[in-house]
Amino acid sequence: MGYLILIVLALLVIQFGSMRLEKFYIRVGIFPWLFRLMPNKPLAITLYPFILFRDKSAQKLLMDHEMRHIRQIRKKGVVVFYVKYLYFNIRYGYENNPLEIEARKHSGRGEK
Repeated sequence: MGYLILIVLALLVIQFGSMRLEKFYIRVGIFPWLFRLMPNKPLAITLYPFILFRDKSAQKLLMDHEMRHIRQIRKKGVVVFYVKYLYFNIRYGYENNPLEIEARKHSGRGEK
């Protein structure tokens, strides 16, 4: 069920594939149901062009991490990023997803 939600979210993101990648938007405290539906109960999620934070404390904690995902998207492109992200999550799991490891490493949150 959790992976189905991720796939649906990725498909929704594809509609932004032709967007210019310079702009993105930060939203705090909206769509609280989205965070409850996700398999790992995240504090934040990047659904380009949006970074969604569960609350202000999550924004303070995870801004650098989510900005790393924005950089990854800009480098790889929207569709390629989300296809790889889903593939890595299915193959390695969230904690061992190479894109997550990179985001944690560059956000000062360490390798774990």
